[in-house]
Formats: sequence, C-alpha cells, structure tokens
Amino acid sequence: MKKPLVMGVGITGTSVSKFLSENSIHHSVFDLNNNFKHLDASFIDKFFKNEDISILEDINQIYVSPGIEKSNLILSEASSKNIPITSDIDLYIKKSSSKPILITGTNGKTSVARMTDFLLKEFYGKDSIGLGGNIGEPILGLLYKKLEYSVIEVSSYQLEHSKDISSEISILLNIGQDHLDRHVSLAEYRKVKEKVFNNSNFLIFQDITEPKLNKHNSKINFLSIFNEFEEEFISLLPLGWPSHEILNLKASISIYLGCEVLKGNIELSSVNKYLKNNLKKIILKFKNFKRSPHRFEFLGEKNGVLFVDDSKSTNIPSMINALNSARELKEVNETILIIGGDSKGQDFGVLNLDHFKEVKKVFILGKDSKTILNSISNLSMCQEVNSMEEAVSFSKEISEIGSLVLLSPGCASLDMYNSFKERGEHFRSVAGF
Repeated sequence: MKKPLVMGVGITGTSVSKFLSENSIHHSVFDLNNNFKHLDASFIDKFFKNEDISILEDINQIYVSPGIEKSNLILSEASSKNIPITSDIDLYIKKSSSKPILITGTNGKTSVARMTDFLLKEFYGKDSIGLGGNIGEPILGLLYKKLEYSVIEVSSYQLEHSKDISSEISILLNIGQDHLDRHVSLAEYRKVKEKVFNNSNFLIFQDITEPKLNKHNSKINFLSIFNEFEEEFISLLPLGWPSHEILNLKASISIYLGCEVLKGNIELSSVNKYLKNNLKKIILKFKNFKRSPHRFEFLGEKNGVLFVDDSKSTNIPSMINALNSARELKEVNETILIIGGDSKGQDFGVLNLDHFKEVKKVFILGKDSKTILNSISNLSMCQEVNSMEEAVSFSKEISEIGSLVLLSPGCASLDMYNSFKERGEHFRSVAGF
C-alpha cells in the first residue's frame, strides 16, 4: 500500500510527520542529514537518507519542507511521475476551519505578520487569531485551536510547491531580488510569489505587485488608500519608526480593513472614509506593540555614535530600505555600513551612487565579499574584512559624533552563522551592547 513521504524533517517536516502520526497515517521520511532521532517513529514505516528515486514506488503523496532544493532528484522524478507534491501550508488550509490570511513579499513579511496578528487580536480578541508559517511557528500547530483567522507568513519556498492554495485575504508586499540561486530569474520568482493571490477572497497589493488577474471585486492598493491623509497618519505614528516599517504598518492596517469588508461591517467603496474616521483609534492600538529585533533595531549610542542592527536584511532591497531609513534620521550625519555574507546569486551591480549617498565607508565580510567588492567599489569607499570583530573595530576607528554604524548585510547569514538572529546578536555583543 502506497503512503505519504515527508521530505526534510526540520521544524516544518517534523510538524507534518507529527500531524500524520496523530491521525494514524503511516508514512515515510527523507532527510539527507540523517536527522531522525527527534521523531515519533510510531507511524513512520521507513527512513530514507539518500536521493534514491526507487523509494517513489511506494509513495502516493509528498509533503516537502522549504529547505529541500527544487533540484532534488526525488522531487524531480516525483514531478515527472505526477506524484502530488505539496506543502504544510496547503495541508493546513485544507484541514483548518479558520480563515487564512496569507502574507508574502521579498521584505517585510515577518513584520507585517506580527503587526497583523497584534492588530486583529486587539479588535477581535486574542483567542480568535493565530500566527504561524515562515515566521518560525509551524502552521499545523494551529489546527489544535479554534480560530477565526490564521495569519500565515508564506515564503517563496512554500509557495513554489503549493497546488491548491486559497485564502480569505492575501497580500503581496513587494518584489525584489532574492533567492535567485533557487528561482533562476526575477520573473520566475515573481510568478511564484503571485500564487498567493490564487483563490483569495480579498487581494491587497501596491502598484508594483498588482495582480495580473481577471476582474476581482475585492482588492485594494495598500499604499494609495492612505494618500488623502498621509500627513495625519505620519503625525500619529510612534516615534522612531523607519520608513519601511511605516509601509509594513500600512499593510497590516489594510489587512484589518479587508477583514472588516468581508465581515460586512464596511463597504469596499467606503474604506477610505472609514479609515479617515478611525485612523487615530487604529494607530493607538499599536502603542504597546514592540517592533521585531534585528530589523533596523536601535542598539544605542556610544560616544555620540549610533549603532543599528538590521541583520534581518538578507537581500539587496532590504539593505536599500535600511540606507534610506538611515538618511531620514536627523541626528545622523553619515553612515558606516557593514554588509556581506551569502549573496544567494543576487547582482550587486544594480546598486548606484544614490544608494550610497552619505555612506562614509562600507566594510564587506563573508563568503561573497570579493564579488560584492568588485560590484560596488566604484560607488563608495570599501574594505574587505575577515570577521564581525574587524568590521566593528574599523567602524569605531573612523566614526565621529553623528555617525551611524549600520549592520545591514543584504545577504544570507548561513556562511558564517546559524541564522540572521545569531549574526545580529554577535554584532550587538561586539559593539558593546
């Protein structure tokens, strides 16, 4: 009798295996790292450690984890044999009675997911909202809760394998270079991201991500709806929020408005009027909201020099956002930038002189430091370094009162660290905070 196969048993794959076992479904698991000890083996029939396509003879369904490469031989062969390949997100949506809210984009996914979770709990009650997905909490864990809405952060790695994805509300925040080592081209990456709009009751986008779909009655541009009262909106915001976080806030408020439209509490045509009349009440809900660490996080000042941890910057667009936000800080005269790591196939040649305006010097570390240096050495003063310690030490040496030392790598961290969080904590420690 053929059975499901779970590919990859990290956080996501383990949650799928757990779900299958709890539902008495016999299955097999695959992991190249032989990472099986933590699994409950009660309903696991076989453990596979090699890319041997013969294992597919007994498989009728594959649940693939985000970390499994699309080029994996088992996946490729399964696709040619028309064996269904799907993700934990699809499984959750199929089994859950809650209304899914899917959030994706190159940057800001985690912040928008957290803000949306916070805001909806403020309006609809803490027990009615769940948060999970790519944010770090396996989405299948929410099946055990009675929820009205599930706020789900979805990565391109999850979307590329989704077959029957659907949602109450979907939002595509932005599109920029990222994961091109996996998706080959920006066009393919965009196509994968746009799958978030499939079978969605309410679409939210901005100009550059407007869905190229047939007429859809319920959709809004999450930037344009604020145009009429932008000044009032800015005046109500908590102090110290960078511009890219303000965009994330607009996105999360737009999701709340989508909920209100679908609940029948307001008409789609009255969204702007409702927002104008309730803007202050909505913004006040965020007075106790704490922004995520490692996302343009102010660590503090030393000798008049400000240190900011933006380690979550794992692609070029997020680094550009950080540089733009740095220029908005009135107390900052110049920026000393620390970048580098695993570039994931990105082209740093897209950067220009305007991006490095008011940047005093760039320190570059990590696996792809030489490639990055060759791409930007004509745009700013640059220097390769061997470690975070060197980068921070040299930054302190050239800093003056009014300088900002900004860690915004624009690259993945896995060449030197276990995660962007570990990289950010190392920066904090070396900087002396």
